[in-house]
Amino acid sequence: MKKTNLYYLLVFCFIIFSCGSEDEDPTPQPQTKCSVESIVFPAEGAFGLNILGTEGQNITIDAGTSLSLSATLAESCQRLKVTIETQGSSITGLDWDFDVSSVSNWFWDLDQTTGIQEWTSRGNNLDAHFKAFLPGTYDIKVYINGSSTPSSEFTVTTEYENVDFLNTFSSATSMFREGNDLYVSTDEEVLKLDINDPSEATTIVSGLSNIWKVVKHGDYIYITERTQIPGIDTKLSRVNVTDASPSVEFMLDGLTIGGMAARNNVLYLTDLRKTDVVSIDLTANSFSIVDLGVSGLESPINMTLGGDVLYISEESSTAKITQIDLSQGTPQVSTLKSDLFFPDEMHVAGTTLYYSTAGSIYKLDISQANPPAELVRKLSTMTFTQGIDIYNNELYFLESPLNRLAKFDLD
Repeated sequence: MKKTNLYYLLVFCFIIFSCGSEDEDPTPQPQTKCSVESIVFPAEGAFGLNILGTEGQNITIDAGTSLSLSATLAESCQRLKVTIETQGSSITGLDWDFDVSSVSNWFWDLDQTTGIQEWTSRGNNLDAHFKAFLPGTYDIKVYINGSSTPSSEFTVTTEYENVDFLNTFSSATSMFREGNDLYVSTDEEVLKLDINDPSEATTIVSGLSNIWKVVKHGDYIYITERTQIPGIDTKLSRVNVTDASPSVEFMLDGLTIGGMAARNNVLYLTDLRKTDVVSIDLTANSFSIVDLGVSGLESPINMTLGGDVLYISEESSTAKITQIDLSQGTPQVSTLKSDLFFPDEMHVAGTTLYYSTAGSIYKLDISQANPPAELVRKLSTMTFTQGIDIYNNELYFLESPLNRLAKFDLD
C-alpha cells in the first residue's frame, strides 16, 4: 500500500514539474520588427540617395527635388506616422498617422508650403510622394506602430543651386526694370533698387493698398490696386516720380486688370472680365478705356512688350501665348505658342521670349513660327514669379511666396 501511494506521488510530481518547466522556459519565437525600408530622394526620375544612412546629419538638396518615402510594415505593425516641420517659420508642423491595413490610396491637396502630394498603400507597403520643397530647412521624423519615440529623424535643407539672393521684402507683388533701376512693389509701396547693389531699397511711393501690378512710362509709374476681389476688381492710379514729393493721382476704377504695358503714350491692359485687351490714351485730359477688339482670348492674365508686339499669356484649358502686332492700323493677332502649362510672367530679350510657370522658367524663339518651349530653369514646383527680367545675361526673378529677389546666370 505504501509503495503504491509513493508511485502515484512520484508520477504526480513529474507531471507538475513538466508543466512548470514549459511555463517558465518557453522556446523563443522569432519576431518581425516594423521598420521603414528607405527614405530616398529621386534623381531624374530614379531613386537616389537613401537618407536613412545619414540620420542625424543635415542633408542639403536642390530646391525643386522631390522626396519619396518607401515603407514595409509587418502584419502585426500597421501604423506609420510621419511629421514634417519647417524651421524658423510660422508654418504649422504636419502630422500624418496612417492605419496602413485600411488604406488603398491617399491623395492630398494641402497647403502648397507643406510639400505633400500623394500617398499610396499596397497591403503593408506604403509609398509617399512629396512635391518639391520650397527653399528652407525641414525636420522630418518617422514613428512606427504608435511609438512616441521616432525610429528615424533627420534635417533636410533645400536651396537653389547657383542662385544669388539679392533682397527680401515684407510682400512682393510686381517687378520691372528700367536701365540700372529695379522697381519692386509690395502690398503698400513701390521701391527702387540699384541693380548693381540691390541690397538697398528706396521707397518711391507709399500709403497704397493691395498693389497688384506696376509699370513705368516716361515720368510716371502706373499702379493697379486690388479692391473687392483680389486680382480682379482693381483701380488704376499714377505717380510722377520726378516730383519733389510724389503723390498718388487717381485715374480709373471698376477695372478688371491682369497685366499692363506701355508704349507711345498708350497704356495697354488685359481685361479679365471682357477677355480683351484695352488701352488708355495717357495724353488725354480725361482717361477712358478703349477696347482693341481682340477676340479669341481665354483668361488673358499677363502681358509684356517686345518692340511693337504685345505678348499675352493666357491661363486656360488650352493655355497659350498670343501676340498682337501694334505696328499696323488694325492690330494683327496670332498665336505664338499653344498647349503650354499656365504661362504667366514674360520678358522679351532680342529674339527670345522668357516666360514663367509655377516652378519653372522657359524660353521661346519668337523668330520662329510655333517655336518649341525650352526649359531654362526648374525651380520649386511651389515657386511663383511676380516678375522676370534679363540683364547682362542674368535672369532676375521676384519669388513668391518667399517674397525675395533672386538671379541666376543664363550660361
